[in-house]
Amino acid sequence: MKVITTGLLNRFWTKGIKPWLDKRIKSYADLMVTTASGYTPDALAVKEGFTELNGKLEMNIEQKTGQYKNQKLNKNVTVCSITLTPGLWLIIGYIDGNISSDFIYNNTLFDQTVRESMIGGGGSINVILRGIDTTTTVNLSTYDFVNVTSDLTYRGTLAAICLKPYL
Repeated sequence: MKVITTGLLNRFWTKGIKPWLDKRIKSYADLMVTTASGYTPDALAVKEGFTELNGKLEMNIEQKTGQYKNQKLNKNVTVCSITLTPGLWLIIGYIDGNISSDFIYNNTLFDQTVRESMIGGGGSINVILRGIDTTTTVNLSTYDFVNVTSDLTYRGTLAAICLKPYL
């Protein structure tokens, strides 16, 4: 068995460990200005970078669900609604029903309507990419038909994802 002398430990430290420690990047600022290869980022420097990046990302998601029982009113009715702030929004509306019937129903967001059959309970998706300039209420609507059984309940989900806020 060989004894490790202080000289060997010093050489291991000065030739092996210390140069590696000197090449560690200990702050996010140093990490951003380093262009040479061979440097090892400290976990704290990487964490600072992700924290800064996450602070810059703004992912605002709004979602509501609702139901509307058919009342034979023969007019547009709101199933659910959300209020959106100014920004570029991806808006998704989904409507289905609780019964299977052979009639066509509407799924409307703003002025865009998707028509779908209620056979099998229906199920339609309406998607819009829309820039909103002022705080706006978005309604997911359908049409309350007079000739449809009143046992029908529309179920809706309205979701909106802010892709870019307008500041």
